[in-house]
Amino acid sequence: MRVASLFVCTVLFFAKPQTPQPAVPIQADAQAVALVHQAIAALAKIPPADSVASGTVTVVEGSTTQSGTIQILTRGTAQTIETIMLPDGQRSVVYSNGNAKELSEKGASASPLEQIVTDQCADFPLPFLLSILNTSEEAYRYIGQEVLDGASVQHIQVWNTFSSRPPMQKLASFSTRDMWFDTSSGLPLKIAYSRRTGGGSLPAFPVDGSDVVRKLLKLLIESRAGWTICGEAVDGEEALRKSRELKPDLIILDLAMSGLNDLLAAREISTVLPSVPILLHTVNNIPA
Repeated sequence: MRVASLFVCTVLFFAKPQTPQPAVPIQADAQAVALVHQAIAALAKIPPADSVASGTVTVVEGSTTQSGTIQILTRGTAQTIETIMLPDGQRSVVYSNGNAKELSEKGASASPLEQIVTDQCADFPLPFLLSILNTSEEAYRYIGQEVLDGASVQHIQVWNTFSSRPPMQKLASFSTRDMWFDTSSGLPLKIAYSRRTGGGSLPAFPVDGSDVVRKLLKLLIESRAGWTICGEAVDGEEALRKSRELKPDLIILDLAMSGLNDLLAAREISTVLPSVPILLHTVNNIPA
């Protein structure tokens, strides 16, 4: 069965059935896996269905340091709410089964994909550790024995490989978490990770806003089983030409694309491919 083909943000995507790809081998160091099991056993013999934890927190953002309180709510192993109350206001991260939103006094906003992969709160570690074991695509690496604040600890790394979802595999490096377990008790003493978007703070080349949106949408589209991208175009004329060549199943046109304007391009493509649905899309402000 053919799937949708898409034109997003001045670039044309045509989706056709994906050829199944072999799964990426998953690293699972036995010693690292054993440490996670040991930590869960040390934390609770019977894991709670729901949990609540609270404490104090210090947040450092650039040159600003604030102290406040934190509350963590968990449900099962795949839902968390982390709320931080600071002098300048309250902020929350709500995570549920791979989706996340950030809440503040300014409203709600969706987290970037690169941040969602670490948005499940690990500050209350039991549900988090259980979720790792429940994820078949999780990789484990044993780093070694170290000393942390005078205590002997075992250091491991875990990350989601997205092995069954090739388009999502570029997010694997963003999901890495480092964990240190007390050698004697097995309890987790520290869990660390970084939240960032993109490959780093210094991009290799300038990228405009529409290009960023296009790449994120492309990533989301290809994450669906059986969907893939088979063509792109940068303006209306190229969109029309590639529509003739590739005969897609669905086309999304950017309202603000260059060259042949959106409505004229849609009309021309409809003449060539009358049975293909066309959606109009934009991230730009279009004058009335």
